[in-house]
Amino acid sequence: MSTLEPVLSERAEAACRLISQTLALHQANNVNDDQEEPQRRLPGRSNDLEQIQLQTTLLRLVSIAEWFCGDTLIKHAEESMSDSRESRTFESIWREASASATMTWELQAKYYKEWLEITLNWTAIKHYVDARNAIAHGLGELTRKQLGKNPSSIKTRLNNGGVAVSGNSVRLTKTNLHDAATACKELIRNVDILTQDHQSSR
Repeated sequence: MSTLEPVLSERAEAACRLISQTLALHQANNVNDDQEEPQRRLPGRSNDLEQIQLQTTLLRLVSIAEWFCGDTLIKHAEESMSDSRESRTFESIWREASASATMTWELQAKYYKEWLEITLNWTAIKHYVDARNAIAHGLGELTRKQLGKNPSSIKTRLNNGGVAVSGNSVRLTKTNLHDAATACKELIRNVDILTQDHQSSR
């Protein structure tokens, strides 16, 4: 007997479609490797036009997955607590708790487990999250916070994930974007199916 494929929600389909559109837009606007770099540079920061495009695209890909996972967590947690959300006190506490729960991937994983009894496995995109944070907060350079007391740790994690690091600078490839897009869409699908299962079991 054949097993029916899970049906994704409209939100999950839209998020996956947005990832595909983001990747397609990057490919359509891809800068040739031989294009000149801008003359004005920030000290210690790469102005390689192709890297700028690659990094901008990766930032958006990971941000889409992060938004979906965070928004889905809050949506289903609120539905689970709907009968309790009567008092102003509860509403005030929930606003603060829900805001902090989506601040980092680690916190999202924690509260998926505590609130929905779901294990959020984001290992496949962890190195892309690291790269995204370097892009967002260090203009492509690993930040002091990321490097911490053991700079080799995050560099090893990035390298093991296929993301090159030159000095402290993240260097992306087109393959990285394709792999990141695939991993982000897979995470979105898994989260969507798991939360649907959780809702149906209530």
